[in-house]
Amino acid sequence: MRTIDDLDYRLKFGKYVGRSLTEMLTKNPEYITWAVDNIDWFTLSERLEEMFDTEVEHQKIRGEPDEAWGMSWDDFGNN
Repeated sequence: MRTIDDLDYRLKFGKYVGRSLTEMLTKNPEYITWAVDNIDWFTLSERLEEMFDTEVEHQKIRGEPDEAWGMSWDDFGNN
């Protein structure tokens, strides 16, 4: 299994095929964290995994919508 440690890596699966990890960091970091947790062969370096986890948390704090599910935090009644 190869560990990905390059933000220029382009996805080879899913609805974001062809997008770079750099794009995904701002577009939908939660999609990447989901992929790391659910796709055996998709492994990020510790540095990149921390980057994506941090951005997911920052988006939650900012109240930005989660594009992976098409919902915002307001949909859960936590406003």
